[in-house]
Amino acid sequence: MANKKKEENKDKTESTEKETIKVNTDKIKKEVLDYVNNNLKLELNTHIDQTIKNEFLEVLEKQHRKEIKAKNKKILVKNILILLLLVCIGILCYVFYTNGYFKKYMEEYINDNNKTVEKKDVTVTDTEPTLDELKAKYSSLLDNYVLFETSNYNEDFYNKKLTEQIKLYYVFNNLDFDKLEKEDDYYLIDEDIIKDKYNELFKDGYKANSFNYNNHNIKYFSKLKSFATDTIFEKDNSNIVREIIEITEDKNIVTITTIEGLVQDGVLYNPKTREVIDEEYTGNLLDYQDSLEKVTYAFDEEKLIEIR
Repeated sequence: MANKKKEENKDKTESTEKETIKVNTDKIKKEVLDYVNNNLKLELNTHIDQTIKNEFLEVLEKQHRKEIKAKNKKILVKNILILLLLVCIGILCYVFYTNGYFKKYMEEYINDNNKTVEKKDVTVTDTEPTLDELKAKYSSLLDNYVLFETSNYNEDFYNKKLTEQIKLYYVFNNLDFDKLEKEDDYYLIDEDIIKDKYNELFKDGYKANSFNYNNHNIKYFSKLKSFATDTIFEKDNSNIVREIIEITEDKNIVTITTIEGLVQDGVLYNPKTREVIDEEYTGNLLDYQDSLEKVTYAFDEEKLIEIR
């Protein structure tokens, strides 16, 4: 009986030990699995990532070294080609120099330039305007500056005196008489009309003066700021004739030289002295240049500045 109880206690002890071993085994297994699932897995992933990264960087560095090596090779080849080209050019230059090609070329270049300069000089000479061309361009400038044979200023004019009275004479002669204000028996002309026309014809400043127009007195009245004539009259036709013999251009100054005469009833006179030059004048002033008056009109921007 005692032995049976003893065996039962033994069996019970063994069973308890087995259960304890199983519990400990399960705990150890769980701890191992937890470590594998957590720490070992993380370490493994980190190791794999670092390994891949290192391998990628190594491949990238190898590729970079390969590209640098290829680039350096291209630069070296390029520099060698440039050097060879420079050497070839140097050899060619030396060959040309020793054979006189440069000297021959320079002589031909200088000769060509000299011919070009000569051609340009000839061209400039050929393109200088003729007197007829200059007449067509400038002769109309004289149209505004005409004296009449009855003028009181012929002697002053042909003594080369461009007086204020002569200028006002020209101004009055360029007015449209039909548009002038008329009183009972005289013209009354506002000073601004005279002044504006004066500024069209001359560059110097306007000055008010009384003057004479073909034996008609034109008086200036300062209080009225007007000019008044002594009677009503018509504009005459001048018998002064002239022929242009020279025109020059110097920057903006144009000079026109004329010979001038006076023609009445087919007789040619000297306009200054009234000396008879030809009693049967045929109309060619150039035949009488030495006997007529020569006048040079100087214009600046198409305005008369002096007579010479």
